[in-house]
Amino acid sequence: MSLMNFWCETIPLRGVVATAAISGLLFLVACGGDSSSGPSDDGASDSDLVAVKDKSISGVSQKGPFVTGAAIKLYELDGETYAQTGKNFTGKITTDDGKFSVSNVTLASQYALLEANGYFRNEITGGKSKGTVTLNALTDLSDRKRVNINLLTHLEYERTLYLVGKGENVSSAKKQAEAEILNAFGINGEFASSEDLDIFSKGDGNAALLAISVLMLRDLSEADLTELLTKFATDIEKDGSWDDEATKAKIADWAAEKDLAGELATIRSNIEKWNLGTVPEFEKYVRNFWYTNYGLGECGTGNMAEVLASKNERSATYGSLTRYICKDGAWVEATDVEKDFYKSDKAKGDDGEFWTGVVTGKKYKYDEKLGEWKYADDADTTLNIACTIKHEGATDKDEQDNQYYCTADGWISVTLDWSWDVPKEARLNPEIAYDSMTDSRDGQIYKTVKIGDQIWMAENLNYADSVKTPSLMGKNWCYANKAENCAVTGRLYTWAAAIDSVALYDGGNGVDCGSGKTCTLPTTVQGICPSGWHLPMQTECISLYTTAGGQQIVGGGSTAFKILKSQTGWYESGYGTDVFGFSALPAGYRNNDGDFYYGGSSAFFWCASESGRGGADFMDWFFLTFEGAGLYGGNKGYGFSVRCLKD
Repeated sequence: MSLMNFWCETIPLRGVVATAAISGLLFLVACGGDSSSGPSDDGASDSDLVAVKDKSISGVSQKGPFVTGAAIKLYELDGETYAQTGKNFTGKITTDDGKFSVSNVTLASQYALLEANGYFRNEITGGKSKGTVTLNALTDLSDRKRVNINLLTHLEYERTLYLVGKGENVSSAKKQAEAEILNAFGINGEFASSEDLDIFSKGDGNAALLAISVLMLRDLSEADLTELLTKFATDIEKDGSWDDEATKAKIADWAAEKDLAGELATIRSNIEKWNLGTVPEFEKYVRNFWYTNYGLGECGTGNMAEVLASKNERSATYGSLTRYICKDGAWVEATDVEKDFYKSDKAKGDDGEFWTGVVTGKKYKYDEKLGEWKYADDADTTLNIACTIKHEGATDKDEQDNQYYCTADGWISVTLDWSWDVPKEARLNPEIAYDSMTDSRDGQIYKTVKIGDQIWMAENLNYADSVKTPSLMGKNWCYANKAENCAVTGRLYTWAAAIDSVALYDGGNGVDCGSGKTCTLPTTVQGICPSGWHLPMQTECISLYTTAGGQQIVGGGSTAFKILKSQTGWYESGYGTDVFGFSALPAGYRNNDGDFYYGGSSAFFWCASESGRGGADFMDWFFLTFEGAGLYGGNKGYGFSVRCLKD
């Protein structure tokens, strides 16, 4: 070792640029004064200096792209010591794409240090950074006019100088440092020089650069990012290895979380919205980083459906119940079923059979029709009987005599809960001998029941033929606009549709009786009801309440509320006694804005007569803080249920 090299390797030099990411006092590990240091890029040794005269240097500065106002400096380096000579040139970024140019550069040697400092576009958020960062690039300008400044040129800087101090020439030192940094992120391949990489161009090298930029930034502040870059550069400087396993695990946890949540697509979208070029396939390198860090390896045809846990003790999911499964070329989070049944001998079972998962300890039931294991819910466990497709429609009771009904989605507590999955027949009073009638218009059959001197439908009307009955057009709905709900609670009609106002009052001209026109109603209105049945008048509604034992006052409350409700459902107001079999279901209502309310907790029925308060009277099973029933004036545009009364 020459005296000069010994001096340069052991004495800190104060002339090399200090940046936010590299310590203010940089120990120069090589001066390059030894003539045996090897060939340079152009075949000459590093000691063969090439002067640069009146040259313009351009490129792009990218963390994400540095934005308008960011400063660019080019520092001349001594050709033997690589220390700054004190000569520098300045430039400025005037657009938000990171492009820069430094003109009239004249140097005694070809070696220079470029520095970019400023705000940048954040790939993670898509917005402008809240703070500034500084990035460097060591370059040989003997045969190039374009130099890109990026995270890779920055991270390789100190490692390159260290290798030069060990006898490598600048070209080979930069190439080795770049390969070592890529390897630290699990990236292998022959890529272009870091100074030629661009996050807005196709190619694996550009994709790798963008992936490293995303991984290092993640959710860090600019100050924390700067600290991380400094620690990384110091860590890798002497041995070319990134040994900070705790930080690797943190980055891997972040990458896994974003990937599994589908948020890498959001990051891509953020970058693409800048419209600065083609965004390379960085996602594969981000995924490979957390795959490798977790010890999962590649996901391919050879290990398809394999289920693994993280093997990294520092990862957030290590030792948890989280598992990953190889699917379609990617590791994704395994479901409980996938991890519980992986490599088990319980591929199949008997219908309704229970089994406990080996990983989660959860209980499963086998559905023969589906040919798969499904979660056993609390009701399955309580009843100790599995609800499967094969047993759909079955009923059972728990020890408290609460009734359950088996649906395609499992047991439903008929007694305690409201669900449109439970058929209307299951809500009828089993102690009542119902009759039935058939609507000749569409063939639908309705249960009927005699209450006092009246015979009522025991189900809500579900007639909807707007061809036969034009007044229905656009004036009737299923709750929440779901057709299957009509099969349970019938349809919701406006008052005009309920009384069939077009045919009754306007001779088919289509004028809505509720539009301000004065209507004179007859004493009996068939309305939307089938032949032989009619829409009840106010007096008939009151008669129903009276028969049910209520003391009815128009606009007031009534104990008939409890008596006329079905015995099950009504999850907010409690089920009724349904003494007479009227079996009112909580069908809710639709307002003028098309919103649906109170399904499962309230019922509203139209009467044919108008009230003195500008609206139609309707029977109101409505519960807030008390149980009550009454006749109130209602908005004619609302959608309420219809119960028909026999003539």
